[in-house]
Amino acid sequence: MIVRVMVLLALWSASVFSAIEVPALKAHVNDEAGILSAADRRLLESSLTGAERDSTHQIVVLTVRSLNGVTIEDYAETVFNRWKLGQAGKDNGVLLVVAKEDRKVRIEVGYGLEGLLTDAESSRIIRDAIIPSFKKIRYDEGVIVGVDEIYTVLGLTNTVRARIQPVLRHILDNAGMLDADDRSAMESALAGLRYRGPMVVFVTVKTLNGASIRVSTDSVVKQWRAQEKDAAHEKSLILCLIAEKEREAWLYSGDAYQSYFSDESKIILLSTWVDPHLAAGRYRTAILNAQTAITDILQRGPAGKQVPKKRSFWKFKWRDIVQGIFVLFGGGFFLLIFLVFLAGILGIVAGILRWILKKFGLPTGVLDAFIAFLNRFGGGGSSGGGSSSDSSSSSDSSSSSSSSSGSYSGGGGRSGGGGASGSW
Repeated sequence: MIVRVMVLLALWSASVFSAIEVPALKAHVNDEAGILSAADRRLLESSLTGAERDSTHQIVVLTVRSLNGVTIEDYAETVFNRWKLGQAGKDNGVLLVVAKEDRKVRIEVGYGLEGLLTDAESSRIIRDAIIPSFKKIRYDEGVIVGVDEIYTVLGLTNTVRARIQPVLRHILDNAGMLDADDRSAMESALAGLRYRGPMVVFVTVKTLNGASIRVSTDSVVKQWRAQEKDAAHEKSLILCLIAEKEREAWLYSGDAYQSYFSDESKIILLSTWVDPHLAAGRYRTAILNAQTAITDILQRGPAGKQVPKKRSFWKFKWRDIVQGIFVLFGGGFFLLIFLVFLAGILGIVAGILRWILKKFGLPTGVLDAFIAFLNRFGGGGSSGGGSSSDSSSSSDSSSSSSSSSGSYSGGGGRSGGGGASGSW
């Protein structure tokens, strides 16, 4: 009986895995879901090819739209086995699977690499490197950073980081105008803009070597084009060049954002937000101001392409005035309620004291006058030890918080070895 059950389970498992649709292995990067740009696909393919050539480790990326009801663990294991990743006898394959619509991700690891790329390391990479970018809809960045972390764990950092770095770097601070914290913060902010459309890049140089700022900017843009080789990115490029020695800056905008940044608006932007600080040697402030102004224009759209003016203290908007009136009258109303409530409490206390004095035959003239005043104010009181009642109602509000996504389930495939999964 037990043997029969085991046979049935084996047949059922085989039928499940055989029903999983596995795409053909075309290259190291198989972007079936279309979440990677052409430039990033080329970069990753070149990097992964070089990694396999240098180390024999076969690392493959697969993105799909949906798992069609199959768990990410079963799907990754099936793909790994069908594709037979890793070198024969070494089992040194790694598969990174991303299911866009199911919001699932998994790293499947071959037996030969389990000692290096452990379940714990795979979990950390998914949790700390991949999912934070996926939550912000930055799929390119998540995949690239995830692959980079896999390289690091496998000891391949020196052979690949140089290839990945240009895609992620929006700040090329050759003149050293920013510190590490500034560069990190700007990288994060500009990466967020990139995945909504514009590719904003800041480049600083020590000197222009006698060339004009506009000619130098065009030269930098040409170098960027040669490296990127992506027409879509070229059209969405916004590049700001800042020269330390000359204390000059200029802004380039691709075809997709010409309506946002005309030559006139560029001059106004730079002269208002950047040039005064460059003239005073405040390079960091100039760069941060330029970032703020560019971001503001991009968020407001082509219709609001005028550079934001510095607001005078005395220039208020109608909204500010209305808000001030509401605050003034609201504060006065609540103050009045408080005073009435306080008068009521004092009236009760005075009434009790009057009753006590009257009980012992003591004069109550002062208290009578005080109670009369409180009655006139609205606090109430009675000669017999007055009482007042105050009822208040309170409503409880409850808020529910959804658990943060990004949890992972361990357990590697039987044939694929170890790994970890996560969701976002």
